[in-house]
Amino acid sequence: MENNILIINPEERKLIDIFDDMVEFDKTMFENGGELTPALEAIAAKNEADLRLKVDGYAAVIRNYDANDAVIDNEIKRLQALKKSRKAARERLVSYLEWQMKRFGVRELQGNTCKVSFRKSNAVEVNEEAVLKPYLKTIADCQACLPPYITLGAKVGKKECGIALDNGDPFTEGAVERVTRDNLQIK
Repeated sequence: MENNILIINPEERKLIDIFDDMVEFDKTMFENGGELTPALEAIAAKNEADLRLKVDGYAAVIRNYDANDAVIDNEIKRLQALKKSRKAARERLVSYLEWQMKRFGVRELQGNTCKVSFRKSNAVEVNEEAVLKPYLKTIADCQACLPPYITLGAKVGKKECGIALDNGDPFTEGAVERVTRDNLQIK
Protein backbone atom coordinates (compact mmCIF):
# COMPACT_ATOMS: atom_id res chain seq x y z
CA MET A 1 0.00 0.00 0.00
CA GLU A 2 0.90 3.62 -0.23
CA ASN A 3 3.03 5.24 2.46
CA ASN A 4 1.44 8.58 3.33
CA ILE A 5 4.10 9.64 5.82
CA LEU A 6 5.89 12.77 4.71
CA ILE A 7 9.18 13.65 6.33
CA ILE A 8 9.04 17.39 6.87
CA ASN A 9 12.07 19.46 7.64
CA PRO A 10 11.20 21.54 10.71
CA GLU A 11 12.91 24.51 9.09
CA GLU A 12 10.59 24.36 6.09
CA ARG A 13 7.77 26.83 6.18
CA LYS A 14 4.17 26.11 5.32
CA LEU A 15 2.85 27.36 2.01
CA ILE A 16 0.44 29.73 3.73
CA ASP A 17 3.31 31.23 5.74
CA ILE A 18 5.34 31.83 2.58
CA PHE A 19 2.41 33.60 0.91
CA ASP A 20 1.70 35.62 4.06
CA ASP A 21 5.35 36.74 4.07
CA MET A 22 5.07 37.69 0.40
CA VAL A 23 2.04 39.86 1.21
CA GLU A 24 3.97 41.49 4.08
CA PHE A 25 6.91 42.01 1.72
CA ASP A 26 4.65 43.82 -0.75
CA LYS A 27 3.24 46.03 2.06
CA THR A 28 6.73 46.90 3.26
CA MET A 29 7.86 47.71 -0.29
CA PHE A 30 4.84 50.00 -0.68
CA GLU A 31 5.59 51.71 2.64
CA ASN A 32 9.23 52.20 1.57
CA GLY A 33 8.10 53.87 -1.63
CA GLY A 34 9.21 50.89 -3.70
CA GLU A 35 12.79 51.00 -2.44
CA LEU A 36 14.42 47.55 -2.28
CA THR A 37 16.75 47.46 0.70
CA PRO A 38 19.33 44.69 1.27
CA ALA A 39 17.13 43.29 4.08
CA LEU A 40 14.07 43.20 1.80
CA GLU A 41 16.16 41.65 -0.96
CA ALA A 42 17.23 38.87 1.44
CA ILE A 43 13.60 38.27 2.47
CA ALA A 44 12.53 38.11 -1.20
CA ALA A 45 15.30 35.61 -1.98
CA LYS A 46 14.33 33.46 1.03
CA ASN A 47 10.64 33.54 0.04
CA GLU A 48 11.52 32.59 -3.54
CA ALA A 49 13.77 29.70 -2.45
CA ASP A 50 11.20 28.42 0.06
CA LEU A 51 8.41 28.71 -2.51
CA ARG A 52 10.41 26.75 -5.11
CA LEU A 53 11.11 24.02 -2.56
CA LYS A 54 7.47 23.90 -1.50
CA VAL A 55 6.21 23.75 -5.12
CA ASP A 56 8.59 20.86 -5.83
CA GLY A 57 7.22 19.04 -2.78
CA TYR A 58 3.60 19.59 -3.81
CA ALA A 59 4.36 18.46 -7.37
CA ALA A 60 6.08 15.28 -6.10
CA VAL A 61 3.07 14.37 -3.95
CA ILE A 62 0.63 15.12 -6.79
CA ARG A 63 2.66 12.99 -9.23
CA ASN A 64 2.69 10.19 -6.66
CA TYR A 65 -1.12 10.37 -6.44
CA ASP A 66 -1.36 10.32 -10.25
CA ALA A 67 0.90 7.26 -10.46
CA ASN A 68 -1.10 5.49 -7.75
CA ASP A 69 -4.35 6.33 -9.56
CA ALA A 70 -3.11 4.47 -12.63
CA VAL A 71 -2.17 1.44 -10.52
CA ILE A 72 -5.56 1.52 -8.78
CA ASP A 73 -7.40 1.83 -12.12
CA ASN A 74 -5.55 -1.22 -13.43
CA GLU A 75 -6.36 -3.17 -10.27
CA ILE A 76 -10.04 -2.22 -10.58
CA LYS A 77 -10.07 -3.50 -14.18
CA ARG A 78 -8.36 -6.73 -13.12
CA LEU A 79 -10.83 -7.29 -10.28
CA GLN A 80 -13.82 -6.50 -12.50
CA ALA A 81 -12.61 -9.05 -15.07
CA LEU A 82 -12.12 -11.60 -12.29
CA LYS A 83 -15.60 -10.91 -10.94
CA LYS A 84 -17.14 -11.24 -14.40
CA SER A 85 -15.36 -14.55 -14.97
CA ARG A 86 -16.41 -15.93 -11.57
CA LYS A 87 -19.99 -14.78 -12.10
CA ALA A 88 -20.13 -16.53 -15.48
CA ALA A 89 -18.70 -19.73 -13.94
CA ARG A 90 -21.30 -19.54 -11.15
CA GLU A 91 -24.11 -19.09 -13.66
CA ARG A 92 -22.88 -22.09 -15.68
CA LEU A 93 -22.84 -24.26 -12.53
CA VAL A 94 -26.32 -23.15 -11.48
CA SER A 95 -27.65 -23.67 -15.01
CA TYR A 96 -26.14 -27.16 -15.22
CA LEU A 97 -27.52 -28.15 -11.79
CA GLU A 98 -30.94 -26.77 -12.69
CA TRP A 99 -30.92 -28.59 -16.05
CA GLN A 100 -29.99 -31.93 -14.44
CA MET A 101 -32.62 -31.59 -11.72
CA LYS A 102 -35.34 -30.78 -14.29
CA ARG A 103 -34.12 -33.55 -16.57
CA PHE A 104 -34.70 -36.15 -13.88
CA GLY A 105 -37.75 -34.49 -12.30
CA VAL A 106 -35.99 -33.80 -9.00
CA ARG A 107 -37.47 -30.86 -7.04
CA GLU A 108 -35.10 -30.97 -4.06
CA LEU A 109 -31.61 -32.20 -3.21
CA GLN A 110 -30.29 -32.41 0.34
CA GLY A 111 -26.53 -32.24 0.89
CA ASN A 112 -24.59 -32.52 4.14
CA THR A 113 -24.46 -28.76 4.60
CA CYS A 114 -26.92 -27.37 2.08
CA LYS A 115 -30.26 -27.80 0.42
CA VAL A 116 -30.98 -27.15 -3.24
CA SER A 117 -34.58 -26.85 -4.32
CA PHE A 118 -36.94 -25.17 -6.72
CA ARG A 119 -39.35 -22.54 -5.50
CA LYS A 120 -42.16 -21.11 -7.49
CA SER A 121 -42.45 -17.38 -8.02
CA ASN A 122 -44.89 -15.20 -9.86
CA ALA A 123 -43.68 -12.42 -12.08
CA VAL A 124 -45.14 -9.85 -14.42
CA GLU A 125 -43.80 -9.88 -17.97
CA VAL A 126 -44.26 -6.64 -19.86
CA ASN A 127 -43.88 -6.01 -23.59
CA GLU A 128 -43.08 -2.29 -23.35
CA GLU A 129 -43.63 -1.60 -27.04
CA ALA A 130 -47.15 -3.05 -26.90
CA VAL A 131 -48.01 -1.16 -23.70
CA LEU A 132 -46.72 2.15 -25.08
CA LYS A 133 -48.15 1.78 -28.60
CA PRO A 134 -51.54 3.47 -27.84
CA TYR A 135 -49.74 6.43 -26.23
CA LEU A 136 -47.00 7.10 -28.79
CA LYS A 137 -48.98 9.85 -30.58
CA THR A 138 -49.69 11.64 -27.27
CA ILE A 139 -46.02 11.41 -26.31
CA ALA A 140 -45.01 12.77 -29.74
CA ASP A 141 -47.52 15.64 -29.42
CA CYS A 142 -46.14 16.54 -25.98
CA GLN A 143 -42.57 16.34 -27.29
CA ALA A 144 -43.45 18.73 -30.13
CA CYS A 145 -44.45 21.36 -27.54
CA LEU A 146 -41.02 21.26 -25.87
CA PRO A 147 -37.76 22.91 -26.91
CA PRO A 148 -35.28 20.57 -28.65
CA TYR A 149 -33.03 20.33 -25.59
CA ILE A 150 -35.77 18.64 -23.55
CA THR A 151 -36.72 15.10 -24.47
CA LEU A 152 -39.50 12.98 -23.08
CA GLY A 153 -38.96 9.41 -22.09
CA ALA A 154 -41.59 6.82 -21.26
CA LYS A 155 -40.99 4.20 -18.62
CA VAL A 156 -43.31 1.28 -18.01
CA GLY A 157 -43.48 0.09 -14.40
CA LYS A 158 -43.78 -3.68 -14.05
CA LYS A 159 -45.25 -3.47 -10.56
CA GLU A 160 -47.88 -0.94 -11.67
CA CYS A 161 -48.71 -3.06 -14.74
CA GLY A 162 -49.22 -6.07 -12.46
CA ILE A 163 -51.62 -4.07 -10.27
CA ALA A 164 -53.49 -2.81 -13.34
CA LEU A 165 -53.71 -6.40 -14.67
CA ASP A 166 -55.12 -7.58 -11.32
CA ASN A 167 -57.69 -4.75 -11.46
CA GLY A 168 -58.87 -5.92 -14.87
CA ASP A 169 -57.41 -3.09 -16.97
CA PRO A 170 -57.50 -4.02 -20.64
CA PHE A 171 -54.07 -4.39 -22.21
CA THR A 172 -53.18 -5.24 -25.76
CA GLU A 173 -52.97 -9.02 -26.14
CA GLY A 174 -49.67 -10.24 -24.72
CA ALA A 175 -48.58 -6.80 -23.55
CA VAL A 176 -48.73 -7.73 -19.86
CA GLU A 177 -49.08 -11.19 -18.38
CA ARG A 178 -48.39 -13.03 -15.16
CA VAL A 179 -45.98 -15.94 -15.39
CA THR A 180 -44.98 -18.60 -12.86
CA ARG A 181 -41.31 -19.47 -12.73
CA ASP A 182 -39.30 -22.19 -11.05
CA ASN A 183 -36.24 -20.63 -9.43
CA LEU A 184 -33.35 -22.67 -8.14
CA GLN A 185 -32.66 -21.86 -4.51
CA ILE A 186 -29.48 -22.84 -2.71
CA LYS A 187 -29.58 -22.71 1.09
